[in-house]
Amino acid sequence: MSKFLSVMTLVAATLAGAAHAAPIMNPGNGHWYDVVGPADWVTAEAAAQAIAPGAHLATVNDAAEQAWLAANFSGRHWIGYNDIAVEGTFVWTSGETPGFTAWCAGEPNNAGNEDGTVLNWGGGGCWNDWNVANVIPGIAEWVRAPGPVPAPAALGLLGFGLAGLGMAMRRRMTR
Repeated sequence: MSKFLSVMTLVAATLAGAAHAAPIMNPGNGHWYDVVGPADWVTAEAAAQAIAPGAHLATVNDAAEQAWLAANFSGRHWIGYNDIAVEGTFVWTSGETPGFTAWCAGEPNNAGNEDGTVLNWGGGGCWNDWNVANVIPGIAEWVRAPGPVPAPAALGLLGFGLAGLGMAMRRRMTR
């Protein structure tokens, strides 16, 4: 019985950690966001794309989205704005048309071959261009397909149910 309780405690702790890192939805645009990395910019973009179809490092379309991101993601994070292909010509990895920007004073300055963009460089979440080899977390953004999102409690119940099923099958096989 103590082994069973140990397994249940481990499952609950694992699921509690996973629930803490769950994606969050911006109610202003209905898009989902989550942290990837820490990683260099290229790896962070690849990790973002692996989350869901159409996912990329975050595209910031307006001041409201900028404010929401700055309020919900503390510390420096990669976003999808970059000038990797052509120096000085910034594009979004999502392919969306550039429009809104929130550069910190004096940015972008390309000091040291800086081709990626970092959110929360300074006050108000302003942006800085930074060398893509630097390692920090990134913010992934995607539009979730319609359908229910499992609540963390449902994931916990699933974990307990699977662990219980495993224990029952093991007990049945030893009889």
